[in-house]
Amino acid sequence: MDKKLEIYFTTGEFAKLCGVKKQTLFHYDEIGLFSPAIIKENGYRYYSYRQLYIFTMILTLKDLHMPLKDIKTYLDTRTPETYMQLLKEKLSEVDMAIADLIAIKNRLTTAAHHTALALNTEHAKPILIEQEEEEYLIVSSDLSSATHKEFSTYMLEYIQFCNKYALTTHDSLGTLIKFEDIANGRQDCFTSLYAKMHDTTVPSVIVKPKGLYATVYHHGTFKGTYESYNKILEFIQRNHLEVGEFFYEDYLIHDIATCNPDDFVTRIMIQVKGMPIHEK
Repeated sequence: MDKKLEIYFTTGEFAKLCGVKKQTLFHYDEIGLFSPAIIKENGYRYYSYRQLYIFTMILTLKDLHMPLKDIKTYLDTRTPETYMQLLKEKLSEVDMAIADLIAIKNRLTTAAHHTALALNTEHAKPILIEQEEEEYLIVSSDLSSATHKEFSTYMLEYIQFCNKYALTTHDSLGTLIKFEDIANGRQDCFTSLYAKMHDTTVPSVIVKPKGLYATVYHHGTFKGTYESYNKILEFIQRNHLEVGEFFYEDYLIHDIATCNPDDFVTRIMIQVKGMPIHEK
């Protein structure tokens, strides 16, 4: 074999080095995207080790969903300046993709936390007094007296608002319910929707205070939550407690986790003062 070919790779060797099939190299050559460094008279094809970088970059651009025809256009007219411009554009795309993946990871992490929490609760568990840290909630408009049409409009505005500020709501969505509404026997009522967040600079943020919360984990359909609310009200009255303005409902297990509404788990809590941290 020609000594000059000792620094070259056959099609099979080069394909193996790059983690692709030989057919990929044949196809790229056919469309004029990437060709062997040497094609011998006998048809044998050889690739230089110097071509590894450019081929790896082609695969990277392809992984970033850049069409092969656009990659070819770039390669046919490339200059250091256009290469730098391409790198900046792709780095920007990668940054946006990373931000999207972080948002997805946070959403999945929240869902996993909620589900694990729900699975560790028992049906008909008595009222718990739990220490809660301060949380920031992005809230919707007051929906307590909204008509069906107004509710639909408010929901759309709320989702658009969350999208504008890149807020994820799907697995951290909850409802605020005024204590006075529950105390006065109003059922199936809520004041606002909320989603938990960390950015306090976003408009419409309220603080869920740090402190002790009377908490019940309601198992079953939403229609039966009044029973759990009655338990909390009786507990509050029996212990002569001072309470916060709102009940907070967190949906820990719902439609996405089960086909059976009887398996739903809703965490209901309200801030109380003067109680020890133990089970009641």
